Parts: sequence; C-alpha cells; structure tokens
Amino acid sequence: MITRDQLRAMEMRTAKQINGPHMGGIEFRASKSNGVELEIPGLHKPIIEWCNSQIPAVPFIHARSDKPSELPPGWADFTIFYCGKIYLIECKSRTGKISNDQRICAYLLGRQGFNVAEVRTFQQFLELIKK
Repeated sequence: MITRDQLRAMEMRTAKQINGPHMGGIEFRASKSNGVELEIPGLHKPIIEWCNSQIPAVPFIHARSDKPSELPPGWADFTIFYCGKIYLIECKSRTGKISNDQRICAYLLGRQGFNVAEVRTFQQFLELIKK
C-alpha cells in the first residue's frame, strides 16, 4: 500500500512523460505560446482543477485554446474518464449557444449511446459528475 503523497509523486513523474496536446488529468499546465502563459477559459479552469485534485487524478481530454484542435469539429470541450464512465461535457456561458458542428457531433455520439452534457456552471458540472 502506498500513501497519498507517494501516489501524487508517482503521478507527477508520470505526467512529465505525457506529451500530447490533449491528455491531462495528472498535472495540467496551460501551454505557452511565444513564451506567454495561456489563459484557460472561464468554466474550463475549475473543471481542470477538479480533475487534477482528485486522488487519483481523473484523466481527461481537453482541446487546447492556443491553436486549432486536432479533435473532430464540434467535439465536446471535455472528455472525462471518471468512475468507469465517460463524460462528454460542453461548457457554455450563460448566453452561449451550441454551434451547428456541435449539434451534429452530439447527434452522432447520441446515436452510439453517448450523451453530450451542456453545463453552464461549475455546480452543474459537479451535479453531473457525482450522479
């Protein structure tokens, strides 16, 4: 059996080996563009922090905001792997609307049994993930 501190140290060592632009969940740092730290959009930051604060950390996929995504057009902001489930989460501001690409992607995922959840607040995210 290992302690929480030993687990966290192991996760930090492992995180340094992950070089993809999308995989997070162990240690997330916004990428730098021209030496400037990138700002993580509104609701995205607390979700990333929540994933990283869990023991063990929750793996997730999140498209970078500093360059075009390698994910399919309309893909959800987050794909989170938590407690044996996959959560597809689209973050929207109070007045934000789903784009046509997002609508099509959600439809295709839905046809395969995967739902894309739209959240507008961190509380909605927590309610969804804790169900």
